[in-house]
Amino acid sequence: MKTRIPGWTRVVLALIALADLETGAWALVSPRSWYERFPGFGRHWIVAVGPAFNEHLVRDAAAGFFAVGLGAAIAAVWPRRDFVILASALVVVHSLPHFLYHVTNPVPALSTTDVITGVWGLALESAAGLAVLATALRTRASDASESVDASLAGTAQRENGRRRAAARMR
Repeated sequence: MKTRIPGWTRVVLALIALADLETGAWALVSPRSWYERFPGFGRHWIVAVGPAFNEHLVRDAAAGFFAVGLGAAIAAVWPRRDFVILASALVVVHSLPHFLYHVTNPVPALSTTDVITGVWGLALESAAGLAVLATALRTRASDASESVDASLAGTAQRENGRRRAAARMR
């Protein structure tokens, strides 16, 4: 069993964070623009899927993308085992049902390029999240998290010592 989270997991989480933070931020800041123009570059996936614009629904989806992106960013910057497990689980829970929906509900208006990029991009994100999750679960708690626990224990011991000293002075 490995003792450290491998560096490749940070890269994967950082890439997912960039994509999901950008998607979420765009939809939060400008919901109608996101609805009409996502993913950009002349493509219009959401309008092609329909239904009519619903700002509440767009903002809800945006918050989900942004939350997953933020979790992935935190785990990429501070790759503690518990952060990586949580972030990768969020990625899987967010992207896998999204992928399965699009596989079982194809959109005829989308081109083959759009389907490969969008739908199978979700499959790639799900697989990457599962790979990171499996790797983190096979990794023992790092020295960093153990040192945090030791530090907290040391703080509690010092506080108890201060209390005893103050009680003796009374």
